Amino acid sequence: MREQITPIFDISTCYRIDGLHVGEMLRLRDGGAAVEAVCDTSRWEQVYNCRVADWHTYCVGDQEWGFSVWAHNSYSIKSKSYASSEQGRRLRSDAMALRARLSGDTTYRNIATAEVTINGRTTTVKFVNTPGGIHAEEKLAAWYWAMRNKGKSVSVNQVCTDHIPCPSCKSILTKTFGSDLTVFHAQGPGPFRP
Repeated sequence: MREQITPIFDISTCYRIDGLHVGEMLRLRDGGAAVEAVCDTSRWEQVYNCRVADWHTYCVGDQEWGFSVWAHNSYSIKSKSYASSEQGRRLRSDAMALRARLSGDTTYRNIATAEVTINGRTTTVKFVNTPGGIHAEEKLAAWYWAMRNKGKSVSVNQVCTDHIPCPSCKSILTKTFGSDLTVFHAQGPGPFRP
């Protein structure tokens, strides 16, 4: 478990296992329990990384323990420069074409273009942030859920944004599409610089 430390939920907070302290409450399937001791056994144990859709949470334990603990896997999307692949360059080109059609000052307008598959047909969708409001990545996630709610079979294959998504958008993209999603970006955080 040393290679990737699994966070554990108490009643209100997410902790890394190596950050637990005696007396902290852990959420169990049948209530809660206080941490009685924290120690490094120096043993290597085989562990299994479960991936549970949507919330990434599950209970860990067995009959020998006499309890199970509520656990949460933390995933993060893969982010890389659009120039690193043909798909990234194509999505970036689509974003620049949309940017050319926008009116007014577009310096603070992030564009997210995504290759998606809807009912077996692959296409590209584009979203522009609302200045000082909803981020383009949030609009993409909202569109995805709206499509699903309409009974559409939809998947988001890859995304390209003007800059690296903010922490909130990374979290939204990860929770919505999982850590296998690749997000291409044109530059680091901050306003767009053509």
